[in-house]
Amino acid sequence: WGVCNIRDFYHFNIFGGFQWYDVGQQHILTNSTFRNCENTWSRCAYGSKQGQCDNIAVFMSLTHSDQFVPENMQITSNIKFQNVSQVWRYSTALTSPEGLTVSGRLQNWYDADGTTARLGGRAQIGSARANEWWKYNDDCILEDEAYKCRMAPRDGQASFVLHYSEALENNIGGSVCINGGRPNIKCPIVAKATH
Repeated sequence: WGVCNIRDFYHFNIFGGFQWYDVGQQHILTNSTFRNCENTWSRCAYGSKQGQCDNIAVFMSLTHSDQFVPENMQITSNIKFQNVSQVWRYSTALTSPEGLTVSGRLQNWYDADGTTARLGGRAQIGSARANEWWKYNDDCILEDEAYKCRMAPRDGQASFVLHYSEALENNIGGSVCINGGRPNIKCPIVAKATH
């Protein structure tokens, strides 16, 4: 493996259908079929055990940042899966040096027709790393660190920005809450919201 081109090595190590970016982007993905995205194949080079690939999923959400974080930026409809074993994953594991990040807690997307969540109606998919923030109701299903919640006819979505301390916010990107790469600089939780 030491002589592999880094691009080829990365390709062999991590497979995915689509990667959600985590800031300043809006993704609309529709009328797409994802095929043969299996994380169980005998020649998997890296995984927790032989024949199990840990880095394969149709959708990957970037979760390395505390500075640049997602809003409600993703929407899917008319998505089909054929021979797929894992639909989504995060770019950082909870056990990685980055650990629990703000972008990891805020990852979410709107499934306009429920075909991605496979719930038979429009749904919200949101990170379980934010405790139960994205758990809309008791019928939500926890799958691969995400809540899949079918939305009732009158359910809607909203976005808000919470300002807690201007002095602390001015340190974002410097002494706290950075854009990945320096795991010793954390992003402390200083306020909470409920819904």
